[in-house]
Amino acid sequence: MRIAVTGKSGQVTSALQALKVPGVEVIPVGRPELDLLNPSMVSETIARTKPDVVVSAAAYTAVDKAERDEASAFAIN
Repeated sequence: MRIAVTGKSGQVTSALQALKVPGVEVIPVGRPELDLLNPSMVSETIARTKPDVVVSAAAYTAVDKAERDEASAFAIN
């Protein structure tokens, strides 16, 4: 099974990679190759990585910036 996980440098991705489950390949994806605000980039990344499952673990964590750009924070989170 191939699992693509957004937020490649985050805690969820790191934890899934550390599990090392036989038969499971964790595919970390994130910036710069994946911009979650760009739908065509999301589609291209899924087509390129060919996962069986996608886990959306990316997050907009810059609180002050999120307050100024609520639309982006909402779209990513």
